Amino acid sequence: VGSALLGALPREAVGRMCGARLSPNASVLSHATPLPCSELSSRALGQATLHMQFTNAQTRVAILEAMGWWHPAAYVTQVDPASADAKPVSCESLGKGGIHAGVLGTVAAAAVSSSSANFTLLCLLPGGRTGHTLALAGSRAEGCPCCWRVDELSREALRAGASAPDLKTLGRAEQWGGCKLWRTNA
Repeated sequence: VGSALLGALPREAVGRMCGARLSPNASVLSHATPLPCSELSSRALGQATLHMQFTNAQTRVAILEAMGWWHPAAYVTQVDPASADAKPVSCESLGKGGIHAGVLGTVAAAAVSSSSANFTLLCLLPGGRTGHTLALAGSRAEGCPCCWRVDELSREALRAGASAPDLKTLGRAEQWGGCKLWRTNA
């Protein structure tokens, strides 16, 4: 009979990743600038390896796409036919001071956090998506997602007098910080 080995990994080595699919109004993004690529490394959420064991399959795909870790061929090579009329916008153009700052329309996004992070990222999904009037086009540096810290975005949106629906969307994103919610249908 063989012997089993047991090992313990430090919390920063592996942990749970969580989030939700959202459709924020792009105008709320104009209250802050997107995070620079240097702050969005693979350890941005405080852990080297993350799992999404208790996350809805569609949400897992959205998080992986939004973080730039997975590129389904359908979104890389063609525009979703249902969103062909979506206006293409770049990440930087939606942020504070960008040429599309304050533009009206919805974008596909994912709230992203981990069990070691005390914050949530709001990251946009690339390409056109069904039901959204704006499509994230263009690219930042390879592997650099289009994300904002929700706490910063909420603070600046509140200061600027953002609408109640916009603040509610940011509140929904913020609740995922630290992966304290255990919803399998998110």
